[in-house]
Amino acid sequence: MADSPYGSTTLNTETAEATLNTETAEDITHSPAVRTANGVRFDGVYTVLVLGNSGGNSDTMMLCSLDTNENKLSLVSIPRDTLVNVSWPIKKANSLFTMGGIDGTMEGVRDILGFEPDNMKY
Repeated sequence: MADSPYGSTTLNTETAEATLNTETAEDITHSPAVRTANGVRFDGVYTVLVLGNSGGNSDTMMLCSLDTNENKLSLVSIPRDTLVNVSWPIKKANSLFTMGGIDGTMEGVRDILGFEPDNMKY
């Protein structure tokens, strides 16, 4: 058991190791994020950019991928200090929403990831 600000969590290391050891190159190639990054779209796979904003720069940026075909949900965090190529002086991902709004955020995330998420929630 590990304590976290989000409650108690448990990790079964034997199960996690078995899962990692049985993952094949084919499993990795066919993950939802790679499918989208390659420009190939599959029915039933959706991506959503989730932003946490407290009145200024975004504190949290996460990409959620839901694969309804395989019943898998994947989340990846985009670090707030990720370097972005923008016209304003603050060249960090957490400035995208404040300075560029929804369109600027989606464009900046597309530049980082190589694809544009289907939707954004903030």
